[in-house]
Amino acid sequence: MALLFRLDPYPRPMIWAGPHLVRQFGRDEVSGLAIGESLEASTLPGMESWVRDGDGRRRRLADLLEEMGTDLAGPGWRPGRPFPLLVKRLDAGQRLSLQVHPDDRRARELEGAENGKDEAWVVLAAEEGAGVWAGLAAGVDRAALEGELESGDPMERVRFLELAVGDALPIPAGCIHAVGEGLLVFEVQQPSDHTYRIHDYGRLGPDGRLRALHHEKGLAVLETELRPEVAEPRSLAADGALRREGLVAMPSFGIERWRLGAGEKGSVEGGVLRVLHAVTGRGLVRGGAEEAEISAGASILAAAATPSLEVVAGENGPLELLVAVA
Repeated sequence: MALLFRLDPYPRPMIWAGPHLVRQFGRDEVSGLAIGESLEASTLPGMESWVRDGDGRRRRLADLLEEMGTDLAGPGWRPGRPFPLLVKRLDAGQRLSLQVHPDDRRARELEGAENGKDEAWVVLAAEEGAGVWAGLAAGVDRAALEGELESGDPMERVRFLELAVGDALPIPAGCIHAVGEGLLVFEVQQPSDHTYRIHDYGRLGPDGRLRALHHEKGLAVLETELRPEVAEPRSLAADGALRREGLVAMPSFGIERWRLGAGEKGSVEGGVLRVLHAVTGRGLVRGGAEEAEISAGASILAAAATPSLEVVAGENGPLELLVAVA
């Protein structure tokens, strides 16, 4: 049974796309829009990523999940549920809409969905002064925000956080937020596409019309006390030369940063589902009798049944990975 898989991402065109992902994926043939999201690991209907094993066999991630079940996703997964993680890169050439996501309870009540949408970001590239809006500003309550939605600019009621490359920021469900222009981020989230857009700057969609807003649902799921901060990395155990840091710990997923110098190697225990994304460098990922090459911009899926993982950096330079863990 194969346990390591190369991921073929789903390229998603967006009206706000920046310059980074279009260099890799180009533009959508139908809409002409640049690619704004690279869904590295996704089983969202119509936006599914694919996997390749060491023999070159290619299939949908959803089919692999059905085939392997808990060997892939871990013992907590149940048949009929989606892949536990949604992992993507997001490239913002323009400011994204001001939005809120439901938590698990609200997603069941409002959408009949399995789960809500906690998410977290790690900054891969940032223009000078770039950042995000996350959480209401001090002294702002639900009523004040609602008044601005009707008559003014609600962005003045939301906190702005300037971000730098390497910063990690958790965005729990219920937190009002918007990604600012000039950011490329690695994003991990619960497997959901339920987004309540509450302000969009009068922007027109690809059809030339104003995009839909969801004030009622957005205000209903808003948690006014949430004001996330950039996370402090914490050292984690590893064998060998691997330097392993925990960046984000959410209830259903975590994000880690792994670093190796040129030619170095190190290992971690298996037993959990991981998606490894190379930020810089190139090297090898080994699990049991299998190995897979990885290089900057590529992602590897390591099944939960993998007994251990060894990572080896190439001789020409250091290797840095961001790792989503379910």
